[in-house]
Amino acid sequence: DADAVVMMTMHSAKGLEFPVCILSGCSGKFNTMDISDNMIISHKDGVGLMRRNPETFEQYETLCHNAVKLSLKNDLLSEEMRVLYVALTRAREKLIMLYADDNPLKAIGSMMNRINPCTDRINPVLVKEANNYGKWIISALLRHKDAKALREEVGGTENAVLHCESPLKVVF
Repeated sequence: DADAVVMMTMHSAKGLEFPVCILSGCSGKFNTMDISDNMIISHKDGVGLMRRNPETFEQYETLCHNAVKLSLKNDLLSEEMRVLYVALTRAREKLIMLYADDNPLKAIGSMMNRINPCTDRINPVLVKEANNYGKWIISALLRHKDAKALREEVGGTENAVLHCESPLKVVF
């Protein structure tokens, strides 16, 4: 039915288009459970184990554990980026994205402070440290000409703006 509302996961939306899409839950954290165990396994990098002090039972991260964890985190972030790309490219006319934070201006201000106006690239540290889609989106959003009110709210400058023809409406 053309007048129906369809709710689906980002994965199941692949290959489909809709006039209007709502991307909710942009502040939901990425699932990192697989990389936070004492023993982590990667098909490409092997096994990483935590070390335990037999006297105090304190656990320490080993070089192997850290290397496997970093590799798995990179793989996880790459997959999350692919999924986000699918979500962002489903709307033909309008895309609405929802982000919630306990202290949004503090979070956005922190991202604004890490933007390098001398480059058109998003700070790779922001990309690696982000724990949800919203932080990636806001990092890019802050560079858009139509996000002036948001930049002003967090004390950002206009010298970080990149050229873009697509209109944007920011509501916060």
